[in-house]
Formats: sequence, C-alpha cells, structure tokens
Amino acid sequence: MNKKRIIWLAIIVAVTGVAYKIADDILQKLGIEKQAAETAIINNLLGVVPVKPNCSGDCDESRLQFPKASLLTTIINGDKKTAAKELCEYIKNYCSSKEFDGYYQQLRASAKPINEQPRKVDAQLAESLKKTIESMEAELKKTKDPQAKKMYEEIIAEFRKQYKEASDPTPLTTAWKEKYPEASDSLVRRQLNFYLAEQATVDFTAQTVLKGKTKYFVKPEYESKGKTWKSIYRAGKDVNDVVVAFVKEWLKK
Repeated sequence: MNKKRIIWLAIIVAVTGVAYKIADDILQKLGIEKQAAETAIINNLLGVVPVKPNCSGDCDESRLQFPKASLLTTIINGDKKTAAKELCEYIKNYCSSKEFDGYYQQLRASAKPINEQPRKVDAQLAESLKKTIESMEAELKKTKDPQAKKMYEEIIAEFRKQYKEASDPTPLTTAWKEKYPEASDSLVRRQLNFYLAEQATVDFTAQTVLKGKTKYFVKPEYESKGKTWKSIYRAGKDVNDVVVAFVKEWLKK
C-alpha cells in the first residue's frame, strides 16, 4: 500500500468505515476535496458496517472508498496524532450536520425495495432449521477441538442464514432496514462501535515480510484479514490510540 494514503485510509475507514473551520484546515493539509471527503464518509459508513449475520464487518468492502490525499506526505512526516484528531473532528461535525442527515435520508429512501410482495413462509422448513441449529449449538458447547469448533460455527452460521430466509416473508425489506436504520445517528453509532471492536483485535506488533514490492504478514491468519483490519494496523498504534479516545468520548454524547 502506498504510504501516502495510510493515515487518511485508516481513519476514514475505521471511524466512518465530519463546520467547519477545522474541516477546511485539515482538508487543505491533506489536499482532499470537500465533496470527495463527504462522499467517502457516507459510502464507508454503509460499506464497512457488519449488516450481515456472522459478518466480521468486511462483508461489503467493495464499497470502501479512499479519496486521493495529495498532500499526505507532509502529514506522515509531521504530527500524525494532531492530524488524526483534526480529521476525527471533521468527521464528527459532518456526521452531526443537517447536510449529512439529509443526504443519508435520500440514500435510504432510494435504496428501499419497491413493491415487495410478502411471500408464503415455509413454516415446516423454518421449524426444521431451528431444531437443527439448536442441536448444532449443543454439540458446539461440548466440542473442545479448535478446528471442530470452527467447523461447527461455520455450519451454524449457514443454517442461521437459511432459517432467516425461510422465516422472513419480506427478506428484501428486512435487509434494507438492517443496513439503513431510520436515524442517521444510529448508522454512525453502529460504525463507531464496530471500529472499537475491530481495532481491539488488531495486533500492532505483527511482523511483515517484503516479497517483491509488496509487504505480507508473516502470520497467514493476519494476511487473510479484511481491508478494515489491515488499514487500522497500517495506521499504527499511535494514531489509533488518538482515534479510540476520540470515539469513546463521541459515543458518550
């Protein structure tokens, strides 16, 4: 990954993934257009959040958006912590604005399924799946082997998905409500809580190895992590310590 994008990428993905004197200052420092920043924030709020069952939060990472920050080199070589805090202030201010709420409500309305007709629920299939899930969960509790546990968890996750689909007469509307909560504040809070949970799993001491022009994690389990996890790691512990403290204060309000 290009080092010039690390700080912006991590914060925009993690905190969203914001008048405005602070906003103007930090965007000028980063060399980012205001419209590009605001578009990235809303897209990342909708693209990173764990809206699918048993999803780590990276289920829709194709939506992640990283605006070009033409002046980020100066930030990386300077006071990253201050820049991180200023960017957090920008994100918070924008997400608290009428402009953001209005834009979000437009997106929510345009994404709503049109004329979805309730389908007939297969009660027998739903009940069968429910019993299967309960049986598998009982077996999972008895299992000690890590690999067997993982296998059971994956199978249970799939059965839960099937149960949800079988017992829901309006699956498209349900999925829409999950992804687009009525209040924009709920969307923001969901993402902030996801960020706190995700960053808590990041090993900032993880070692990497250079292969050609690309760095890879030494541990295969880290290499298989999603973009959000990796972007948090690449931003570094110092930056994320600032962001974590800011987010926790934000959630208190």
